[in-house]
Amino acid sequence: MTQTSEPYATARREAIRGHQAASPRRLRRPEFTRHVETDSKTVAQVADAIAGSAGLAIAPSTDGPVRSWLHRYATTARHIHWGG
Repeated sequence: MTQTSEPYATARREAIRGHQAASPRRLRRPEFTRHVETDSKTVAQVADAIAGSAGLAIAPSTDGPVRSWLHRYATTARHIHWGG
């Protein structure tokens, strides 16, 4: 695995390894200091701001309406708990 000094990549890598990504102590670190004002923004604008602060770009979905529908309902079906 290539090592990187990018804060988001470091935080993500640690989260994958099983560390507590949202512990209060970790949230005081510099890479988590950016505040995004959400009161006057749409969900898409907030997502763009968060992605931009993480150095990522959000690409529009290339799925058609049928594929989008199938994906949405497949995800819903996977989250049904059948007792037990």
